[in-house]
Amino acid sequence: MAWSAKVTDLRRDPRYALHSVVTGPDSGEGELKLYGPAAQAGQDLRAAAAGAWWLAWAPEKAAVFTLHIGQAMFIDWDTSRGLMTVHRWSPVPGYTVASRPYP
Repeated sequence: MAWSAKVTDLRRDPRYALHSVVTGPDSGEGELKLYGPAAQAGQDLRAAAAGAWWLAWAPEKAAVFTLHIGQAMFIDWDTSRGLMTVHRWSPVPGYTVASRPYP
């Protein structure tokens, strides 16, 4: 929705942080986090997404962005052992894994 605060924010500063939902503090669910710059999608990319919701809207009413991944992180919580494992990827160091006890 082109009038949303999120669109205004991305047009002002294209950096984004996208986090997965965690339903509870002790659920043990993994957490996915993506970081990087967003860019408004061109008409060719908008049209290439067959069945996309925004195709039914006028271009000025539906803002569509592409998210370029500068860093990706997955945090795995082993609640039975009290262990947090962080899987991290970024272009320069590549993929790394580190574990530590918590809390």
